[in-house]
Amino acid sequence: MLDKVFGSPDIIFGLLSFGVLYHVIHSMTANAIRAGWGNWFPDWLLNKITDWVKS
Repeated sequence: MLDKVFGSPDIIFGLLSFGVLYHVIHSMTANAIRAGWGNWFPDWLLNKITDWVKS
């Protein structure tokens, strides 16, 4: 509905959807590492979410 109010072609919906999807995937990966499945993920991914895993 915000796209219709502002007259934008689905940009707000797309950005909001991308943000939620990014957060969910990031959280699922961090929780999987906390559960002990860290050896299934590549090192570059582990380095990106180290801050979430430590907290």
